[in-house]
Amino acid sequence: MYDKKKGHPYYTNRHSCFLLQYHMVLVTKYRHPVLTGGVKDLVYSTIRDIFREKGLVIMELNGGPDHVHILFEADPFTAPGSLANIVKTKTSRFARREYGETILRKYYWKPFFWSDSYFVTTVSENSLAVVRDYIRITSGTSKFLLAFTHNHAVQQLLWMWYSAASLYRPEPVIWWADSPQLKGKNRL
Repeated sequence: MYDKKKGHPYYTNRHSCFLLQYHMVLVTKYRHPVLTGGVKDLVYSTIRDIFREKGLVIMELNGGPDHVHILFEADPFTAPGSLANIVKTKTSRFARREYGETILRKYYWKPFFWSDSYFVTTVSENSLAVVRDYIRITSGTSKFLLAFTHNHAVQQLLWMWYSAASLYRPEPVIWWADSPQLKGKNRL
């Protein structure tokens, strides 16, 4: 990746100044809970390697047994859709090669791993902390937890991700910022 000027949050190159932050969500085929144990470790390390090769900065990487959240910074030459396809292709190949006849065999009788769809959105400096904290708390949770924030735009983004990526899930649990479930808890 390029260098950030001291005291500035932006990256620079010879002719431009930029800060492109994305939140990407990848979902396993049929939402099967295969991202556990060795499969999860292999997929996450492969994702880190891909981003390192491309010079991209992973800010957060987490998820549940059936999805992965990646919060990252990219340069202007990286197309998020192409990156999603590269990540899905490489991680799928490695996971099927390593675990295709053991763990994955229970869930996939064909060479599947990821759903055909993905979610990607830009993240602003206003929503960065909320998205980052949301990704941190998603580890191991199977129920959708809408952001504990008054920021309606972020709630809309997370709702769109849930609607687009989880056709096989029950309705989400929505906890608003003033709900009794959050009394006395650390909110985002």
